[in-house]
Amino acid sequence: MTTNFLTSSSYRDTTRKRKAVTAADFATLRNTDNMDPGQEKKEPVERKYDDGSPLPPPYPRASLLGLPAELLNRIYREVLVCNFKISILAVNKPQYPSLITTCRKTYRESRLIYLEENKFSLYSYDYKMPMPRQPTSHWIWHSEATRFVVYQGSLNWTNLMAWVKLWYEDRALRALESSLQGGRLMPKLASRVFSIVEAMEDVEWITVERVLEEVKMGLEDAGVAFGYL
Repeated sequence: MTTNFLTSSSYRDTTRKRKAVTAADFATLRNTDNMDPGQEKKEPVERKYDDGSPLPPPYPRASLLGLPAELLNRIYREVLVCNFKISILAVNKPQYPSLITTCRKTYRESRLIYLEENKFSLYSYDYKMPMPRQPTSHWIWHSEATRFVVYQGSLNWTNLMAWVKLWYEDRALRALESSLQGGRLMPKLASRVFSIVEAMEDVEWITVERVLEEVKMGLEDAGVAFGYL
């Protein structure tokens, strides 16, 4: 009779350790028992009100851009249209409200509402030119925008001449005609000076400057006090 002896190494090979069973394994077994054949996981339970009607999804995501046009226009007007004149103090910088520049859609839909349904005041301090240097491309000169120029400060002749020269060189717009009867001297004087230069047509600037200097001296003789700072 032949007796086979197992060595310690061969014994270790034939007696593999079994993996310990954990609580997670029991949970998996319980879930598997409840599944229908071929079903991998349980279907989510539909949330309902007490009367059986379905609840809305939790934390619904609201989108302004997804609203109908009628509601969007009402929101645009509520946010962008003011019942007072909007002051434009730095015309060489963008002045659109942030809602307009949020994206291309809001820019396209709300820009004209802002420009055509508001009134804007451009401020000129001491006759410093209030208009942008590139007026044709600046939004404030949109054809349907309503604009007012507000003059404040002193009758600064130096600033007025700098403004007139820029207009003479086609680098700026002239002072607007005053729409008020009577009123302050500043807007009327600015408008008249531009009208004098316009009437001189193609005269060289050095001649225009001499004529305007004579105008200034005549006004000073009449008691008008100019500033030069």
